[in-house]
Amino acid sequence: MAKSTDYHDYVIKSGRFVGEFEDMYRHSSGKPWHQDELAYAIFSDIDLTVLRALRKRYGFTTIGEIGCGLGYVADRMQREI
Repeated sequence: MAKSTDYHDYVIKSGRFVGEFEDMYRHSSGKPWHQDELAYAIFSDIDLTVLRALRKRYGFTTIGEIGCGLGYVADRMQREI
């Protein structure tokens, strides 16, 4: 049986939670949730601005991003903060 290329099918299908995230990343025809594009959206810019301010104020040297998907935002954080 052919695997779906629609990432939504691996999260919720027919109103039920599926949660097959590894298969979602393996078989999706595109980037799930458009992570590659949204890493550069205005809300990501705001997130990074807040993190920079917090880093300046509190001096932390590490950040953990839980559930970072394909890592586009984590990569941007590493380069820009």
